[in-house]
Amino acid sequence: MSVYTHVSDQEVMSFLQNFQVGDLLSCSGIEEGIENSNYRLETTLGRYILTLYETLSDVDIAMVIGLLRQLEDEGFPAPRVIAGHNGQYLYPLKGRKAALFVYLPGTSVTTATPEQCHAVGRQLAALHRISPKLNYAQTNKRNLQGCLQLYQAIQSDIPVAERQLIQRELAWQVVCQQASLPSGVIHADLFRDNVLFQQQELTAVLDFYTACQDVFILDLAIACNDWCVVNGLWRPDLMQSLLAGYQGIRPLTRQEKTLWPVYCRFAALRFWLSRRYHQLKPREGEITQYKDPDAFRRLLEYHIAYKKPLNLNSLTLVNNLECHDRITP
Repeated sequence: MSVYTHVSDQEVMSFLQNFQVGDLLSCSGIEEGIENSNYRLETTLGRYILTLYETLSDVDIAMVIGLLRQLEDEGFPAPRVIAGHNGQYLYPLKGRKAALFVYLPGTSVTTATPEQCHAVGRQLAALHRISPKLNYAQTNKRNLQGCLQLYQAIQSDIPVAERQLIQRELAWQVVCQQASLPSGVIHADLFRDNVLFQQQELTAVLDFYTACQDVFILDLAIACNDWCVVNGLWRPDLMQSLLAGYQGIRPLTRQEKTLWPVYCRFAALRFWLSRRYHQLKPREGEITQYKDPDAFRRLLEYHIAYKKPLNLNSLTLVNNLECHDRITP
């Protein structure tokens, strides 16, 4: 949620005329994130989040807004977008499309507890359970093909050792991934800074701008690769808590359990590549935040180091869950 587009208090006050939210008292930029410009607002009637969309197309913005409204209807704790006087959700601001959201209580956590991981697992499973009710057809722009495109965009700017590791992993993923796994709408970015807690109670899941259709196990691996790593070290106890929470709502299939290490590796590769891309090709902004790509390179190397032999004929991983602690039904 970096700030790429600066807006003055006067411009914000003019924008707020589209809504019944009172008069502006304060406005401050939010530093977290890297895609959109976000501001924290306080008015005479409450607290709100103002989002200016920097890169998404009008079609993609409308799709996300539609998804958020569906999630609200299903009782899922996603951001609630506010309609303006004429029923619209998007209005122009400083040459961008912008939306206003209700401020959600809670804060993100730096180091998760087992209880918080359990709650995250349950909430992620709840999203996957309601997926068939959601009308959202966005494809995963960071699937294998998308990761290959990211790599091609930066390969000339990275060291030979990195290129070799990425090339090997992309080739391995082509062989191992399967499209027949349970799939639907996934969050695809369920990191700690996208979940709010009040003590141990999960209050909100944020940032659905990378939400898409893909296999559920990828969403779970993305979450574990962040929530279950502390100071750069994989924590099996946190993983077990998150997976236990998930399976209390949606039990994993045998095939998902078998391919679990594949998607842990792919989730690490995907975010290593995207962060490396942002690092090498930065966008201009007033406040920007770029996260360390090497954290995911090291995590990928960790997952690779503990991989057991793969039977390429049946695509069954043999004794491959030992390093992650076996997922229990």
